[in-house]
Amino acid sequence: MLAAKLAIADYLATPLARLSKEDRAYIDHILAETLDRRTIIDCVRGYFRQRSREPGGIMRTEAMEYYGLVRSLRSAGYYETAHHKDLLRNVKHAIYNAIWLC
Repeated sequence: MLAAKLAIADYLATPLARLSKEDRAYIDHILAETLDRRTIIDCVRGYFRQRSREPGGIMRTEAMEYYGLVRSLRSAGYYETAHHKDLLRNVKHAIYNAIWLC
């Protein structure tokens, strides 16, 4: 059951502890019924898609499907690329030069 919970957390891209009590109870209910991976992921996907359609949901499912997003932007994370590193280095260099020119 722990492996299933880790897989669900990975799928949702968020620790289960950050979910509401209602969401965690739903996950526990699914795991009490089955440990079939495909069934669990289908149930979780359907549940959280429905939740995202509710007022106050993280992101509308239609928008996520249109743009091909699997995870909500809130839980997607930030990954610095070589371009971002170069850009940051150039900005720092420009600021440093601007300070010394004043």
